[in-house]
Amino acid sequence: MTTEFIDKKETIYDFYDRIDVECPDCGAHAIVRNTTDKSWMFSPRRFSCTSCGKHKEWKESGLGAVTDSDPYFGYKLWFLANSCGHTLFALNEKHLDFLHSYVEATHRKRPRKENDEMIRNGTLASRFPAWMKSAKNRDDVLRSIEKLKQNKGSANKAVLTTPEAAPPTS
Repeated sequence: MTTEFIDKKETIYDFYDRIDVECPDCGAHAIVRNTTDKSWMFSPRRFSCTSCGKHKEWKESGLGAVTDSDPYFGYKLWFLANSCGHTLFALNEKHLDFLHSYVEATHRKRPRKENDEMIRNGTLASRFPAWMKSAKNRDDVLRSIEKLKQNKGSANKAVLTTPEAAPPTS
């Protein structure tokens, strides 16, 4: 069966409004969310854990890179899994659904500019690593995504943070 993915020009920032993380104090599921009605990557954020009550505000102007931690507070992402010898991550369930639709597709279409040129390297789908795009890894990556969906992200307990991907300590 042929499935199709059409790149609608999403970027990683389209998934920044809500980021699911692991609370650094109690290890429970917590949320980093935009506290304004503006959908902008530098909008103020609030971390909150309903399990232990920890909360923290972010009103900075610089972001960290997304590796296995959120770009605002550096807390470990909730949706993490080992896949094909790499760390697969998603910021939230919407991002996980996006990954699933991309990986599942056997035919992928890229957006075009008005002059019919393909847009290069500007979208999230264009930035995926080769191991994730490879047809030979499709089944393994989809299994990892499904496991994260079924377990609501709890598969992250088995993913070890590498020193390169570790969030900065304060």
